[in-house]
Amino acid sequence: MSKLKKQILIGFLLVLAVLKFVIVPVLEWQDEKVAQINTLGQQLSKGTKLLAVQKELELKLQALQAQKGDVLPMLTTDEPSATQFQLQVQRKIDELMAKHELNVQNVNWLTPRPKGMAVEHRLEIRMTGGLKEYLALMIDIEQQKPKLAIVEVNSLISNMRPAGYTLGRVNGRLVISAWQQGEAR
Repeated sequence: MSKLKKQILIGFLLVLAVLKFVIVPVLEWQDEKVAQINTLGQQLSKGTKLLAVQKELELKLQALQAQKGDVLPMLTTDEPSATQFQLQVQRKIDELMAKHELNVQNVNWLTPRPKGMAVEHRLEIRMTGGLKEYLALMIDIEQQKPKLAIVEVNSLISNMRPAGYTLGRVNGRLVISAWQQGEAR
């Protein structure tokens, strides 16, 4: 190879080395900075939008807090202890069971769970009785104030005879939720 060709090849290799080790890292660094600037611009845009609607959000927050003050007493009871609360709920359920002439087989309180500003207590009841009374009990439970809610239903219906005009008997299991204000105790 001639000397000129060697010098051209060496020059070309130097240009490639400069591109690889100087220009490419600078371009990568610039791309990273552009991506960071775009991210910061998006965050700034979101922040600006939030500041623009800040007053509206504060008004909505105040309205929700006022509604919470109205709704919370309808949903919860402020009993001082979980035991007293559970006794109160169980008395109410016992009254409803007696009213509807249903036979209680088993009553079991499940572990309480915190739910925001309240604690959810769950009562599991196994019972037997007439289907009509069972359905009436479910309606009465759902209409209670403070609110009780049936969250799980399992029923086995037997002896249903349309010709005899009987709805039959039910062997059922209900899980009822009740809410107590405050922290889990």
